[in-house]
Formats: sequence, structure tokens, C-alpha cells
Amino acid sequence: MIGGTRYHYGFSLDGKSIVSEWLYSFPLTTKRRTRVILFHRDSSESTEFHFGKSLKGENKQISRLARKNSLFLSAAAQNAHQQLSEIYTYISKNIARRIDTRQLGPALNEQLQQHFGQKSEYTDAAVNFLKAADIGISRMDFSRVPMEKKFVEMLTEMRGIIGKHFGQAAKVEVDADEEVLVELMHNGAGGASFPIKLQHESAGTLSLLQILGPIVTKLQQGGLIVMDELNTTLHPLVSREIIKLFSNKATNPAGSQLLFSTHDTNLLSGGILRRDQIWFAEKDESGSTHIYPMSDIRVRATDNLERGYLAGKFGAIPFMGESILRIFRGPRKLVESTAISE
Repeated sequence: MIGGTRYHYGFSLDGKSIVSEWLYSFPLTTKRRTRVILFHRDSSESTEFHFGKSLKGENKQISRLARKNSLFLSAAAQNAHQQLSEIYTYISKNIARRIDTRQLGPALNEQLQQHFGQKSEYTDAAVNFLKAADIGISRMDFSRVPMEKKFVEMLTEMRGIIGKHFGQAAKVEVDADEEVLVELMHNGAGGASFPIKLQHESAGTLSLLQILGPIVTKLQQGGLIVMDELNTTLHPLVSREIIKLFSNKATNPAGSQLLFSTHDTNLLSGGILRRDQIWFAEKDESGSTHIYPMSDIRVRATDNLERGYLAGKFGAIPFMGESILRIFRGPRKLVESTAISE
């Protein structure tokens, strides 16, 4: 949604090129809300690009600049297309993922600083959730400290390598004097607090920080958060509370959306999600994945959805039969027979 218009954008691709790409608009301020085609792209047609009358600008010229493996929307934004740049900016700014904590160090500290350290209300919201999750964190401190000598040397070498291969245009600008330090203050005996650096935190705490960064930001600003495996190293009750934040208008005044995958079957029970909000993903014999909503499946109000899913009533489960047991029984029998022969 931008202003009084709803847009529908999408694309399909294979391993080599963009197969199709489309952008439609639906004006919501008029009585007749008909679909308007802004552009459509189909690589199988002799004329790959088709543009609607309502899309102004140098469309044909930009289409000649768009590579086979690049999106027309991206090419249009790079060439300052007035209408499409606005849509590109909306998508790029309003879709977020969890913070990447696989590489602990200055990069992670900087990301946390960007999410929590800029506004006190964001920091307070994150700390309050950490307190509610009962993991013993009472405060989050941000400071700037001198950067380690070995890291400065590494950046200097990196700048030289990039400059050698890509020239001055690829010059890397890095502040080699200071770096951000993030410490989480943990409650101790007698009301004392103790700082713990991020690299010493548990996987569960780091996973929660991954999620809280974009969540706190998007709940305030609006947008979409996409997360693979929401429940990774999180307690099931914590996952439920995160989902509740998006379901409550009081905590989600901007109407943000959370799109996530999970193997936590507990979320099927308790009425935390509507049936049309639950989608199953199932692979066929060719390896293709098909998705379908639970609202397409007839169930009774009294049915235990979690038990029904685990029993295979809704599909989208791995079929693990006796063949798995035979795989592990085979080597053991072989070892026993070898011992006897010796």
C-alpha cells in the first residue's frame, strides 16, 4: 500500500534468468477498483516487455538495459524511474529479516546499535521483552571502544586488495579508530548486575536478539518481517509472545506483518493463529514444494489440530517408516557377523 493505491508485484525465475515479472495496481480511492496493468514481462514471448498506459517514463529504454537475470523493477530504480523507484524503495525498506549472528564481532555490534541504540524507546522495548522472557537481562549497554589492532590491520589489507582489483571506485571507507561494544547486563545475587559480552551469550539469547532487532523497528514503523525458522533455539512460549505482538493492535499500531516458517507444532493449538494464517509446505516426488492453507481443509471446531497434523491428516509431514530402522540395523548385524568369523 502506497498512498491510496494497492500494488501487486511478483516475479518467477529459474537458475539462469527471470522467467516472468509483473506489477499491477488497484486504486482504492475510486468506486470502481479494477486492476491496472503497469507492466508485465514474459521471457517466452517474442515481445518480452509489455507496458500499460498508466506507467509513464522511459520504459522501453530501461527494458533494453535490464539483463536477462535482473529484475526490471531494479533496473528502473537504478535509472531513476519516478513511478517505479517509489515502489522499489518501499519494498527494500519495508521488508526485513532477522539480524545475522553467525559472525560475532564488530558487524553484529553495529547491527544491534542500529536497531536498539538510536532511540531510547527501542532499547526500552527490547529490554522489557528480554525481562519478560525471564532470561535474567536487566539492561543493554552501548559504548564505543578502540578497535583491535589486528582488525585495523585486516581492514587496511582488505582496502588494498579491493583497490588493486577494482580501482578507486571500490574504495572502502571504514572508521578504523573505534567500534561499537554491546554488553548485556545480567541480574546477580543481592541485586547486583554483571556485564556479559555477546560472544559469551547463549545461542537462545543471541537468537532472541536476532529477532527483536527488526521486530522492535517494524512494530513502530510498519512493514514486513520474513523469518526462516522463527522458533530456532527459542522456548515455545517466547515464540507465542512474539506472534501476539503482531496480532494485537495496541502493540502493532502500524499494521506490520510477520511471515515465518516453523516446525513448532504447538502453534497449531491454543487459537493463536487463524486457519487462513496457517500454510503447509509439502514436497512432491520431483522435489517441488507446494503450499496450501489450512482453511482449505475441513476440520471441526473441537479437533486437536496439532495431533491431527502429526498424525498426517493434513499432509506436509516427513514419511519416516521402518526403512529408517533397517538402515541402522544393517551395519550392526554386519559388525556382529564379522566378530563371529574372527
